[in-house]
Amino acid sequence: MELSDFLPRFIPQARLEAVPLDPVHMPGDQCLVVDDLLLNPQALIELSVMWFSHIQAPSDSAYPGLELWMPPALTGVIDAAAFRQRWGVPAGYMHGSNDYFERVLQVPARFKRTMFYDGGLFHCSDNGPAGALPDDPRTGRLTLNGFFNCTRPAR
Repeated sequence: MELSDFLPRFIPQARLEAVPLDPVHMPGDQCLVVDDLLLNPQALIELSVMWFSHIQAPSDSAYPGLELWMPPALTGVIDAAAFRQRWGVPAGYMHGSNDYFERVLQVPARFKRTMFYDGGLFHCSDNGPAGALPDDPRTGRLTLNGFFNCTRPAR
């Protein structure tokens, strides 16, 4: 197989829903939830299986899941122990609100679901306790993250 076989292919007829965030604190802000976006989700799963030996638990962030890491010169983040000491927040997924953040929206997980939102908003997947999902990419949570720069229209 060629690497291009693993690139995501998008379905033009994907279902799109605009879900408002917190209308009191963030009026007009919304999350776009797209279901059935990928034509070939299995290819991404197989790609992660092929690279699984390179996937590891992060040692220098509070993220509780497994990742395929970029070189340290590119990432330069604070380690998990220092983060916890500085902010008092243990490694783990958010579950509701805490002293720093208030949950304003929860979108249930679903196979082939994609969400678009302002990445400047604090965000986190809600997967239950750390370690609750299996590490196997065939049965655990697998995400494809993309970051896009754009300009919002003036309100």
